[in-house]
Amino acid sequence: MNLISFLSAAYNCFQVGTMRKVMNFFGLKFQSPPEDVEAELKNVGKKNEVWPKTLKLLDDFFDPYNRRLASLLNDDKWLFPTNRAVG
Repeated sequence: MNLISFLSAAYNCFQVGTMRKVMNFFGLKFQSPPEDVEAELKNVGKKNEVWPKTLKLLDDFFDPYNRRLASLLNDDKWLFPTNRAVG
């Protein structure tokens, strides 16, 4: 079984490159969008709406799963900092 994974932040910053990797993974032909098309990012800058206590609870809950995923994939990008700033 094959698995492809990427951070949503990677997609938000590098949409065309990320989609190219996804399409290649599935063996599909990738067609670049026209140059005059700009993607509109949604939910950008809304991190300040998350209460620090909620963010800590989520970090604490997902930390063991993220550590396991990072270990399985041998990739530390899945280890999110638990002391990150909100906003």
